[in-house]
Amino acid sequence: MDASGPATADARAPAALAPRPNWWREGEFWLVLLIVIGIYFTRPTALSIRGEESRWANVAREMLASGDFVVPREQGEVFANRPPLTNWLLAGFMSLTGRQDAWTVRFPSLLATLGTALLIYVCGRSFLSRFGAMVGACAFATMGQVLQLGRHAESEPILTLLVAASLLGWLAFYLTDRSPLQTWLIGYGFAALAGLAKGPQGPVYFLGATWLFLLVNDRRYLLSRGHVAGIALFLAIIGVWQIPLMNAVGFDDAWRIWSSEAGRRLTESTSAGRAIVHALRFPWEVLGCMLPWSGLLLGYFDKTLRSKLAPYRRPVSYLTIASIVGLVPLLLTSQARGRYFMPLAPCTALLAALVVELSVGSAPVRRAAKAWPIFIGACGAAAPAAAVFVVAASTVPHWSSGPYAQTWSTATFFALAAAATAWVCRKAIYDNDRRFSQSAAVAITAFCGFTSTVVLINAHQLRSNDPQPVVAELSRRLPADTQLVSFGTIHHLFAYHLAETGGRTVARTEEPSTAAPLAGNWEYFCLNSYEPLPNPLPFAWEQVAVVPVDRNRYSPPRDYVVVGRRLSGVAQHKESSEAAIGTPSAAPSARPLALEASKSGSSVR
Repeated sequence: MDASGPATADARAPAALAPRPNWWREGEFWLVLLIVIGIYFTRPTALSIRGEESRWANVAREMLASGDFVVPREQGEVFANRPPLTNWLLAGFMSLTGRQDAWTVRFPSLLATLGTALLIYVCGRSFLSRFGAMVGACAFATMGQVLQLGRHAESEPILTLLVAASLLGWLAFYLTDRSPLQTWLIGYGFAALAGLAKGPQGPVYFLGATWLFLLVNDRRYLLSRGHVAGIALFLAIIGVWQIPLMNAVGFDDAWRIWSSEAGRRLTESTSAGRAIVHALRFPWEVLGCMLPWSGLLLGYFDKTLRSKLAPYRRPVSYLTIASIVGLVPLLLTSQARGRYFMPLAPCTALLAALVVELSVGSAPVRRAAKAWPIFIGACGAAAPAAAVFVVAASTVPHWSSGPYAQTWSTATFFALAAAATAWVCRKAIYDNDRRFSQSAAVAITAFCGFTSTVVLINAHQLRSNDPQPVVAELSRRLPADTQLVSFGTIHHLFAYHLAETGGRTVARTEEPSTAAPLAGNWEYFCLNSYEPLPNPLPFAWEQVAVVPVDRNRYSPPRDYVVVGRRLSGVAQHKESSEAAIGTPSAAPSARPLALEASKSGSSVR
């Protein structure tokens, strides 16, 4: 092979699996499509906006309002947290629908999760059978972390799609003997888009995995002219946004947008003991986030299975290197969480699928065949156990008031679904062929999806905090022409609901000080409970509302926004004659807010 030419197909892909370009005609592809739609597009708005969803929605809304899609802003200030691709997508759907409700905000993430599952199937067909590719797609869609984040407007679903497109797209093109130009363009193009979604994480994953793989397996491929074209495409995509950004805000703010989040976590100091504990604990946390399918990865400890990996050496090598490249920086970052590994979950899903591929087939590996039966046996036992728990939580008097209690009909249907899953798994164990194994994989996938979409969402609903009604009432009671101001940046969940329910925005102003006159002619203001406050505030005011903005409900609330009205001509603070909106039973009084919140045991940051 010359420097610019492809390697032979025989050296790359398993010879027994000739690539099939007509994956759209395969029933397994459409089965994956229906399963993922059934799981993720069912009850997408059952939970209120939570976590960072409102922050990304606010930045997108400001883009639409200002017409500036280059500089991400929050309350008019540069949002130096990450590049704006996620905000662009949210703004696009808001513009199309004319709304900014939960369905509109979450729709890009739902599409991204669906797209990732289908991409795994399509790219998996470059070295797996239809059955193996289906298992990989289903495994990703029902990993615990994906079920949790894949339906929310967080950055992970979109980043995961783009990282998967760069890594798996490059691998599929490489294995199927596409030209180096096409291969590098697909890889670098999506790596650049991943960079625009969340900074350097995506490009580092692609460069680290691909370069290390080629240095070990195919060094000449690095020297192809297509590689130069791929780098040029990467720089062009980044430059289309980066150049106007630097013209608008300068180098310092442009650099902070790229580096602030990753840099903050990498530079956070921690003790040597804590770092060691994190490095030992984190791999298990990652495996836990990918349950139940991460259990299949244990199959690689089987010496007999590893001896049969020769035809799959290159895809296994690439997927393993990609997983390690993503894991090592997280091991060294003591503040890392399991969710940060989610962009590489598609790689581990295909590695798990290959274990199934080698365990079930026309000529299964004799000892390795235990991997899949053990897995489905464990799932077949876990399903009835989960049903017993849910039925007990729904019927036992002491437990029936807990978060996992379900209605009689839901608990009954869940028990029937668990019994059916156990039966199918048992059948697949005793009849080790692809037909029954495919049924078992679908049954496990459906049961995991049902558990997440119904049982767990119902449990989250009982404890999830939804400030929308309180904010809607506040917006109704505020004078129509009033401008609400905040001292510093107000909590994003409060700002989101204020804009979504009443079309109101919050103007940012400086924190009041006794040493300087108040800036602006404003009457109503709001502030976060966890910000340091002068006590008392250097002006007379009365409390109008207390809005809890915690992810879940707490009594008293831990984080909340206080809305007040500035009084004129009054030397001392006085209590409002009207009850404050949304004041919880244990809410502190308006004047000594920060002090009393601390005394009550709430966290004042």
